[in-house]
This record gives sequence, C-alpha cells and structure tokens, in this order.
Amino acid sequence: MRVAASSSCFSTILRFWTVNLLFLLKLDVATVNAYNGKWRVLTANAGIASMHTAVNFYDSVIFLDRTNIGLSEINFTNGYCRNNPQDRVLKHDCSAHSVMLDPVSGKVRPLTIITDTWCSSGQFFANGTLVQTGGDFDGMRKVRLLDPCGPDGGCDWMESDTENLKDKRWYSTNQLLPDGRQIVVGGIESYSYEFVPKRKSREGSYELNFLNETKDAQNDNLYPFVHLLPDGNLFIFANRDAILLDYRRHKVLRKYPTIPGEPRNYPSAGSSVMLPLRHDDDFTVAEVLVCGGAHNGANSKSKGRDSPASETCGRIVATSSDDPQWVMETMPIRRVMGDMVILPTADVLIINGAQNGSQGWNKATNPAYSPVTYSPDNAKARFHVLKATTIARMYHSTANLLSDGRIIVAGSNTHQYYTFSGDFPTELRVEAFDPPYLDPSYEDIRPSIFNLTTKRIRYSLTFTAVFTVVNRTGDFELNLLSSPFTTHSFSQGQRMLKLNITEPVELGRRGMYQTTVTAPPNSIVAPESHYLLWPIQRKVAGKGVWVQIHKFLPHADIAHNALNFAAAFRNEINDNVCTPRKLGSLYMNTYSEDIYHFGNTLATPTLSTPYSLLSADFTSEAGYRGEITESGPGPRIPRDLFEREIGQLMRLSAPDDHRCGNHQQCHAEDASYTFTILKMIQLYMVSTDSPPCGSSTLHVEAVEGVMQRVI
Repeated sequence: MRVAASSSCFSTILRFWTVNLLFLLKLDVATVNAYNGKWRVLTANAGIASMHTAVNFYDSVIFLDRTNIGLSEINFTNGYCRNNPQDRVLKHDCSAHSVMLDPVSGKVRPLTIITDTWCSSGQFFANGTLVQTGGDFDGMRKVRLLDPCGPDGGCDWMESDTENLKDKRWYSTNQLLPDGRQIVVGGIESYSYEFVPKRKSREGSYELNFLNETKDAQNDNLYPFVHLLPDGNLFIFANRDAILLDYRRHKVLRKYPTIPGEPRNYPSAGSSVMLPLRHDDDFTVAEVLVCGGAHNGANSKSKGRDSPASETCGRIVATSSDDPQWVMETMPIRRVMGDMVILPTADVLIINGAQNGSQGWNKATNPAYSPVTYSPDNAKARFHVLKATTIARMYHSTANLLSDGRIIVAGSNTHQYYTFSGDFPTELRVEAFDPPYLDPSYEDIRPSIFNLTTKRIRYSLTFTAVFTVVNRTGDFELNLLSSPFTTHSFSQGQRMLKLNITEPVELGRRGMYQTTVTAPPNSIVAPESHYLLWPIQRKVAGKGVWVQIHKFLPHADIAHNALNFAAAFRNEINDNVCTPRKLGSLYMNTYSEDIYHFGNTLATPTLSTPYSLLSADFTSEAGYRGEITESGPGPRIPRDLFEREIGQLMRLSAPDDHRCGNHQQCHAEDASYTFTILKMIQLYMVSTDSPPCGSSTLHVEAVEGVMQRVI
C-alpha cells in the first residue's frame, strides 16, 4: 500500500510539474511572440501628405507630394513664394510641396519644387544625390536633383538646365545601373525606356513594346516592377507578365510565365521585391516576390471600390536557366496598395493599403491596418500578423526603413486636393513603427557595430568589422540594404545582400568581437551607392551603419590620406630619420591599386596632363611600381612647378565645375584629377635630393597646403 501510495503521490507531483512546465514554456513562447510591434506618431503635421519618400545617408527623410493642388499645410519661412504661370490651381504659391524631416525630433524643413511631381519616379545616384524624374503637366520631362545633407542642412531641389527626359514620364520606374546611370522605364502612353544621364549627346529613348502589350482597359502596366538581376539584365514586371531585358543591346531575352490571379500594377497595384542576394551562392540566384493587387476591373467598375483585393503572393526564380514557374502563397490579409520593405533580418514587411478596391481617388475602402511579415526561409511559418495601426494608409502612402531599424510611415490622400473631412481624409501625420526585432527584451542579444576599418567599401576586398554584444549566442550576420525611392507601393532600387563573413572572434575586451567581411564582387550585384550595413544576431537587428560601395577613393579621401602621410613624413624628419624615398614608396604602394584602376579607366584624361606626367606610365601597374622602388629617384620636380600644376588642377576641379549635367564626365574628371594628384605627390616626394632633410620640411608643407585645399 505504501509503495502504491508513494507511486500515486509521485504521479500526482509529476503531473503537477509537467502541467506547470508546459504552462511556463507556453508563457515563454507567448512572451517572445507577444511583441508584435509598436506604433507611435512621430509628428502630428508634416505639412504635406507624402506621395514619394526616400531616406538619404544623413538619415534625412525626404517627403515629396505634388504641385497643382493649391496650398499645402506648411509655408516657406524665408518669404519665398513659387511663381509659376503654368500652375493650374495656384500660380503664386507660398506653401511647400516637399519637406525634409528629422526622424529623431520629428521637425520638418520646407523644400522647393517648381514643376509638378505628381506620380513621378526617382533613385539615388552613387554620390547620394537624389534624382527625381517626370511627373505631370509641366513636370513630365523634368529631371530634379537634391544633394545630400542633414535635416538642418541647406540643400534644396534643383531642376536640371541641361538634362531633360526624351519621353513624357508619368507613372514610370527608375533603377540604378552598374555604370552609375539610371534607367527610366514606362509611364502613361510611354512604351519605352531611357537613361539619366544620357550616354551620348542627343540620345533618345528605346522602344519597349512589352509595356504596350501588357496594357488593358484600365492600364495595369504603370509603375512597372523593375529589378536589376545579378546577371546584369533587368527583370521587368507589368500587369501579370514579366520579361528579361538586356538594356545594353535593347533585346528581350525571355518571357516569364504569367502570374496567376489578378493584375498587380497601377492602378491595381500590389508590390514587389527582389529577395536578398546571398554570398553562399556567389550572389547568382535572384528570386522575385510579388504580393497583392486588385480585382480585375476594380478601378473601372462603378462599385469597384468594394471589390476584394488579392490575397496571393507569387514567387519566381528569375535567374533560373530552366523553366521557372510562379509559386503561389496565400496572405493572411487581402491587400492592394501595400508597401513591401525588406527588413534588416531579411524578412519582408508588407504594410499599408486596403482590403478592397484599387488605387485612385476614392477607389478603395476597408483599410489594411495590420502589417504582415513574410519570412522567405521559413516555409512552415511564412506569414506573421503584427500590431495594427489606427491610421488608414491608403492611396499615396509610403513606408521606408530608417537606420535605427524603425519603419517611417507617411502619406495617404485619396482625394485630388487636400481634404480633411469625410472618409479617409488627407493624412499629414507621420508614424514610426517598431518591428518585432526592436523588442526591448532583446537588448542583451542585440549587436552593435563598434568600428569598421573603412566605411568606403571596395568591390571584392575585405574589411574588418568590430561589434559588441552582451550575450554572444547563435548565428551572426552582416547584411547590406540599399535606400530606395518609394512611391505607389513600389520601392524603386531596393535590394539586400547577405555578406560573407568569418566566424566572429572575441577580442581582449569582454563583449567585443571581430569579423572579416568580404565586399560584394561588382557593381552588377551592388551598384555604387550608399547602403546600410546591419549587424544581426539570432534575427535581432542592431543599428545600421551607412557605408558607401565604390570602385575608387574620392579625391577628398586621397587628400586625407596624403595629409596622414605628410604627418608621418614630418615625424620622420623630426626624428632625424629622413627617408623620403622609403616613405614615398610606402605611401604610394599602399594606394597603388587606386592609381592603377584610375589609369585603366581613363582612356583619354579629361584634364590637361601636367608636365610631370608626360613620361609617366600610369596604365601599367608594373610600370607604376617600378617608379617607386628605392633603387632610384623619380624625375626631379621643382617646388614652384609642383605648386603651380597642382594649383591648376585645383582650379579645374573647383566644386562649381563638378555640378554639371554630364555626370559621367564629372566622374571621369574626378578620377583624372585624383589620379594626377596622387601621381604628382609620389613623384615629388620620392625625387628629393639626398640627403633630404634640408628641404624636406618645405616639401611636406607644399603637400599639406594643397591637400587642405582639396578637402
């Protein structure tokens, strides 16, 4: 009996702890999953309803609406008023239709646009300048530029005097290309594409009949989804069809199968992303994801605003050499006009939009308040519904990623003019959404980038990243994300790369780790631009750090390096160890790869070649290295000639001369100028007479003086 009693008692205790353990386990899982995001209003009145949004590398958020709608809700503070006799509503307008927002304080600063940017397109250039193209009425052929600056900076929109679009571009799409130009695709009645800047004088546009073929009674071919694939070709999707375009030879290479279901482009817009490119397949495999859309004919039917939106996503391997097919999946929430944002964790956020209707004025109802994440690598739990907002984000709303991991959400105007009454009034509030990875309980496992050996990353080379984390556990990765131009449910130019890194090694200081990172291989995989580098541990993101991917070091960087060299040279002089040839050799060998690449890119230098370069072989790395050995000095360069020729280069490359319309020419001049500076420093520093100490200080001062002027 006692044994039996003991067994019964043991069973009771076992059941008690089993039940409670399961409860605790469930509680733990529930706690982890309970944080489905957090919403807060960043500013109650941005002054405009943003139709187009982009974030520059200063973390400034650029909002852009349109003209021809009358007054906005923010005036210029400097007494400026826009006088445009072509404006259809307000020819003398003292209100702004573009603003720059500080995402930390929520403060906004008005920006100036002249012509109509309604339903236009854009993308960042490699140097961070935001290029904005087309629009309606007087803006259809315009090219606008906004130089990068901080929220309190002085940059403002400029309309190009030298660059115009060949065709009218209204509802078109831009994509940054490997050579630094942008391609502008499509638009209403524009079945073509063209380049900004033009590759040659009087270059026109190129026919793309695919856009005409995909047009239906309500268009459904506008704002085509354009993705630069890692093979260098363009995946272009319109309505329900897609092609592979070789834009260099103006040839359609293949047609993809038609996606099942509804139309997917404006005015029936779903959204699209190219899923992250991965180092483990050498960045060669690209999958495209398309989600949402409108019921066929919803935009043209009298009761189309009540038509249910699409509930499907389609996914296709665009780079497959076989016969790729769309793999269809069902979303937990129907959605039209949704925005898709690639998160630092490689999940895709689907946010904004409506569950019924289509794009257009008063064409939709039933807002989709709840964001959803799509996990590309988790087929068993593909979708996860997140915390809902209370603000409807319908037609003309946007969503963009910030460097602190938040999503900034703006816009929504389902009316032709600003209307603050009735259903879905014009929305001036700006929200910030915290995705689940920003859960405060994750702070112990959230990594933070402490240091990078360089923030100017060069293709295929390695650099070192040092990061800190309280609890080092599980997988760690570094991901690169571009900063796109977002409008009408598509983020133009959005792309992510999962980089190759070594296993992190703990340094002497506890909680600090180091890894070696390999940069992307080329500008096809990652066009030259500014990207956010994200540290990720166990799907928890730290803060992103802005880096620039480029082929060459800008001349200002070279100048800084030259100053560092000069300082080291001065120290050697002070220590009476005057070895300018050795120092010159060390410095120039360090940067010889830059010079070698500069030389190879300049078939014909665009700046007049100085005397000191007449006999220099700068296109041969071997020839170049031969000039900087210790076996003998280079040609003797008098100091006055050195200063005069570098001064000439300085004048030729003054900042005003580089704000030209021909960006390709500017790039070539920058390269030629920088190369020449380097070459002259090398020749000058290694040609000092022996013993050099008597005149070395003067030589260093000459270098320091001109380099300070470069900076």
